[in-house]
Amino acid sequence: MTNSFELLPAIDIAAGKSVRLAQGRQDSQTDQVDPVVTASEFESAGTNWIHLVDLDQAFRRGNNSQLLAKLVADFPQIKFQLSGGIANQETLQLARLASASRINISSLALEDMDWLGSVFQGGENLTFGIDVLEGEVVPRGSKVSFGRVSKVLEFLNSVGCNRYVVTDVERDGMLLGPNTDLLKEVFDLTGKPVIASGGISSLADIASLMLLSQYLVSGAILGKALYVGNFTLVDALKLAGND
Repeated sequence: MTNSFELLPAIDIAAGKSVRLAQGRQDSQTDQVDPVVTASEFESAGTNWIHLVDLDQAFRRGNNSQLLAKLVADFPQIKFQLSGGIANQETLQLARLASASRINISSLALEDMDWLGSVFQGGENLTFGIDVLEGEVVPRGSKVSFGRVSKVLEFLNSVGCNRYVVTDVERDGMLLGPNTDLLKEVFDLTGKPVIASGGISSLADIASLMLLSQYLVSGAILGKALYVGNFTLVDALKLAGND
């Protein structure tokens, strides 16, 4: 059965291993697991999607592009959303070479407004990952603000972005529940589909997001709650109708 609400369990990769972060901070890294094992477990649970993040590229300390491409190739039944530091033509080309179903452009791309202004033309499989801290767009793991959410979204809308991955940085990896007000705000400002990221701690949180269809909340990225065992991916997929 296929449902319009997408659940995307996340695999964050650093130095070739699957790891977890809190609030996107480099110093919060925990666990080191073979990402192939993690992807296999997600596949066995029946997922349609995996959110695959290159943390090294996000923190500008190299990349795991070959590994990401191998994961995409080794699991052809799964659709991958690639993320992590995709902020210029070079990193976008690496992501495209991996043949992922969807590519999530990083908030760091706001450093080059000219490039960002052209990237969404003909890029139907592109999303923009908008990381929000206290009402401003601040890429996870950085202290650089690119301004108020409303101004950034006004620009992105004008250049053709048609889907947003929305993260409340303070809630990322903290199991504090999703920021539904922020999701509603992004929809109100754009009218585009929104994928929720950060804070999900329970099946009840997923159910609450599914009630926001009028705000085009089309999916959710699952991270820490899965890894610490708050619920199983099988149960989450069943709830969302993705089983």
